[in-house]
Amino acid sequence: MKAKSKKVKNTDILSAGSKIYAKKRKAKQETVEYVEFDPKKRHRREAREERQRLADKNVQEMAAMLRVGIDEPDQFDDEEEEEKEEEKKDPVVKEFKSETSLTTVTVIEDLGEDSN
Repeated sequence: MKAKSKKVKNTDILSAGSKIYAKKRKAKQETVEYVEFDPKKRHRREAREERQRLADKNVQEMAAMLRVGIDEPDQFDDEEEEEKEEEKKDPVVKEFKSETSLTTVTVIEDLGEDSN
């Protein structure tokens, strides 16, 4: 048995070429001939970008100033407040042991004085 060889028909060749040329014509129709720029719109865009750059720069400067301000201690502390902080009593911790459990009790004596 011989294998049948397929012959390419003339119509197939012509229709394939036709499809290729149709694609080329379509691509040519979609090509933009020229682009016209509006100088007023371009200037407005550049001005808007410049304002945005300045705003970003100002935000960064303010953030840097705030970071510096946070690191510095307050200048308005009174000596009395510092003495009160030193006078605060440490909490007393007591432990109670039994055969089955261990209970820890913490007693804080200066609990309500900070609310003044």
